[in-house]
Amino acid sequence: MMQPTNRRTLLFGLAFIVLSNAIALAGVVYNRSGEPTSSMTLTERELSLPSQYGFTAESSGISLRLRWRDFDRNKTNLHYSYWTPTKWLDADKLRALGFDVAYPLNKRDSPRRYQKILSKEVYLVLEYDGATHKQVLQQRQAVLTEAQQLQQQNSTKKEFEARLKKASADLQAEQYNNSRLYVMDAGLDPASLRQQYRDKSKYLILRGQIKLSYQGRYDKKPYLRGIVKQLSVINVNVPLAHASVLTPLLDKKYKRKPIQPPRYEISLQYGQRYEPWVVGVNSLQ
Repeated sequence: MMQPTNRRTLLFGLAFIVLSNAIALAGVVYNRSGEPTSSMTLTERELSLPSQYGFTAESSGISLRLRWRDFDRNKTNLHYSYWTPTKWLDADKLRALGFDVAYPLNKRDSPRRYQKILSKEVYLVLEYDGATHKQVLQQRQAVLTEAQQLQQQNSTKKEFEARLKKASADLQAEQYNNSRLYVMDAGLDPASLRQQYRDKSKYLILRGQIKLSYQGRYDKKPYLRGIVKQLSVINVNVPLAHASVLTPLLDKKYKRKPIQPPRYEISLQYGQRYEPWVVGVNSLQ
């Protein structure tokens, strides 16, 4: 026979599980209530399959990872710049986001003082397949054109042939593989951001973490920059009702080639908590 203490512990545990599930369900219901805050269709370029998922989907569905980028318009060395200082997140922008940037930068204790400032959760604006991506393509094309000219002028030198090959591969990666989703602005009020970026199919507004970064030394003209540390919700769960298109693609030995077009597209909606859910999955093969 179960002892009274054990029975109370079991009942407490069951009650805790029921309460936790009820809270989670209430959060889902609230998130999906009312008009979506964003509605967007992304492809495999922006929502990647799990890299080590070699079996069919479990009851919880398939989890896709949102691929986003940051773009420094003064550079052609484009990359997925997690933990990289972002130029538009300067001292004025950081101040507007609630960071304390009043302490002088030229003191000996300035680096240590600013390193102690904690990250903040703010609202981020992500642009999809817009002017930013067009500029990236233009830069890649310009690099390729320059590499072609140099290779023609130095046809006997292997270094210029390698440079041309890399420039061509980089452009193809931008055309077929790389994410077209770029972080481009941040704020504390999502409603104000939506007034500025009205197109819900072009601009996502979601929550993310920004960290302040002290750049340089106290005697080398230091400055402050923000880093988009991470998105608050980076994974998108695909329920079983929509998983049939993706299940055949789950192969842990598969590695997508840089010039391979995307194989699927995912229709997402973001709700009142600025969290996504899947409303459709289509094959592009």
